[in-house]
Amino acid sequence: MPYGPTKFCMLSPPTSDGALFWTNRPCQVHGHLTSGLGNEKEMFAVLSVMRQNVKKLRDSHVLLQTNNKTVMAYSRKEGGTHSIGLPSLTFQLLKIIDKWNITLSAQYLPGRYNAIVDRLSRRLPVPEWHLKPQATSEVFRQWGKPDIDLFASERSAILPNYVTIDSRDSSAMFIDAFQEELDGYSPHQTLFRVCSHTSTSQG
Repeated sequence: MPYGPTKFCMLSPPTSDGALFWTNRPCQVHGHLTSGLGNEKEMFAVLSVMRQNVKKLRDSHVLLQTNNKTVMAYSRKEGGTHSIGLPSLTFQLLKIIDKWNITLSAQYLPGRYNAIVDRLSRRLPVPEWHLKPQATSEVFRQWGKPDIDLFASERSAILPNYVTIDSRDSSAMFIDAFQEELDGYSPHQTLFRVCSHTSTSQG
């Protein structure tokens, strides 16, 4: 076994929100059936992701980013005394990282920087990003205004004609831009042409 980690991995924020892994399921902790408290949900999520990816994470350093300060503390201090269920879950996590030669560090990530998973766990609309009008007007001035926005939604579209992945959106021209031909080429052929061009372009 090599001494120390040989690569660095990050346990990304979308996998560190317990609500994505627990759907009001009961959890067996120390022989008692519990409803799964927030801290335990979060640690269960971390443990689940580690188990699912343990072979990829072998001999590596893992950075855990979580918006749960208790889970961060238990991960850093390798346990604690303020929760009934967390020590058991933490111990299971420690056994995994010891067996697979993984080092683990934990970092607090406020919920406002973890917007996508936070909204998914609360069943709220996922935030969408798009260019502001000042930016798009400059792009349109330089290269002309396109006829259609291929990767958008009703909330994020910057053109009247747009395509979305949401099959419930009746305002879209059609669903899934990768299922339609563009200028006689399939989407994958078009993407290949664009990538080939950018890889050989100068400047």
